[in-house]
Amino acid sequence: MTRSLAPADRDHLLRTLAAVAPGARVLSIATGTAADLARLGFDVWACGPEPVDDERNRLGEVLGDAAAARRVTPARPEALGYGDDTFDWAAVSLGTEVDVVETLREVRRVVTPGAWIWVAAEVLAPDEMVRLGTEAGLVVAEAVVASGARSRGIFRRVEAGVAG
Repeated sequence: MTRSLAPADRDHLLRTLAAVAPGARVLSIATGTAADLARLGFDVWACGPEPVDDERNRLGEVLGDAAAARRVTPARPEALGYGDDTFDWAAVSLGTEVDVVETLREVRRVVTPGAWIWVAAEVLAPDEMVRLGTEAGLVVAEAVVASGARSRGIFRRVEAGVAG
């Protein structure tokens, strides 16, 4: 499952979420950070393409095997299997094999209105990530920047007619 984030991206994600209140419900999609997020006190759930064993094992060391088995599931990025408005935050690592717009639309669906979405994507220039995020119905909350061969940025789910 894990595409594991580059160290700079991982550090940026963890620093960003360090300012978020513990207990917030966070979805980690193919980032390899579920155990780190659980250690920070988040109600963390994780999914991504199979296999999910490594992520589940790491989270099991923090929350126990039974909780990790419930919280780490295989899922296609464009069909996550969670209900609408479930998460306060999402952290997403996008590879080249996914449809970025469909994935971000699905993430938008599963986060609550006002939620933040941290995104790192392979082989996307910052302006392209902004365009695709906007097309998916998200608003840029932190400038998208290049990070090696990846881009990363923070988006927000803002409802139509509401200032972001």
